[in-house]
Amino acid sequence: SDLHLYQILTNEANNKKRESYSILFKELRRHNIQCLREVITYGVEQGVFHFYDPVLLHTSMIGTFLNFKMNKSVIEEFIDIPKGMSFEEYLKIELTKHLKYILKAILTYEN
Repeated sequence: SDLHLYQILTNEANNKKRESYSILFKELRRHNIQCLREVITYGVEQGVFHFYDPVLLHTSMIGTFLNFKMNKSVIEEFIDIPKGMSFEEYLKIELTKHLKYILKAILTYEN
């Protein structure tokens, strides 16, 4: 699953014996953060967003996703997954909706 791949990549990136994996993983993160930066900058230029640190956004998104995945057995007790829908489908639909809501709230929040 995606979670296992992400955990493997994280472990490899933190293992100094495998520096080439670490470099690739950092490049992937750098690319994702740069994409977020471009979206945020464009939104600010359009007057839709207020600037927010793309590193913090990336961390919030990945952290939320990983927490949801790693705590599946606990979370399943608290959510009502519609009959016939898998946890993965619920995650894809509902967690995506939730993350969009949070990101929009963060990016449009005014002090």
